[in-house]
Amino acid sequence: MSDPQLWTDFERAFKDVFTDQDAKLAAYQELHSLRMQGSDIDSYIAKFDHLISEVRHNPTDIGVVMMFREGLQPSLLREVLLHNVPAPTTLGVWKQKARERQMVYKELWNTGLQ
Repeated sequence: MSDPQLWTDFERAFKDVFTDQDAKLAAYQELHSLRMQGSDIDSYIAKFDHLISEVRHNPTDIGVVMMFREGLQPSLLREVLLHNVPAPTTLGVWKQKARERQMVYKELWNTGLQ
């Protein structure tokens, strides 16, 4: 019988030793410069999640949450902050609230109110 945690630890140690450090550095740099393009929140979130896993940052770290916020369109960031008191504190809630506010914006746009 094997302990699943042993395999998890082994896999992490193996990847740490054999990971291409240039690729990890490139992903880290891309993560720090990642910005939401237009109104496509889903692509931004998918790319952000992919890069977070590539650099193996912990999604619960405050720095990760701050990077996510900084990459949002300024108008969307403003909307999330204006409509959520207190402001979200976790990455999961930030993603949810950003998607909700973007959906509201798109509905307003489609009805000609924006």
